[in-house]
Amino acid sequence: MLPILVILTQAPYSSPSNQDALDFILACGNYGFSAAVLLIDDGVYQLEHCESSTDYKIKQPGKVIKSFNFFDVEPIYVCASSIQQRGRSPALPPGAQLVSKDELQPLTDAYSHVVTF
Repeated sequence: MLPILVILTQAPYSSPSNQDALDFILACGNYGFSAAVLLIDDGVYQLEHCESSTDYKIKQPGKVIKSFNFFDVEPIYVCASSIQQRGRSPALPPGAQLVSKDELQPLTDAYSHVVTF
């Protein structure tokens, strides 16, 4: 399987492309790709619980991300400095790895394809 890194950079309800990103990640496995996820910048908000997801008529991103391990989407990387800059401390999904800004370039270089949402 070809390894794909999907980078989520936006807050969950800022644009419809966030739902597209989650659907893309889940679909990767169906097409023979090995997907990993990197949450960076406002993408770290994807980990937070939101009571108002029904207002947007989409699934809660945090719940979808926590289910990634059932779909062989791994690893999940979370930028530690993005969390710190936003003053957050979200619960990390199972198997998630915190990465520093210095580790981002080598991380993206390790994947044959990188898709950013």
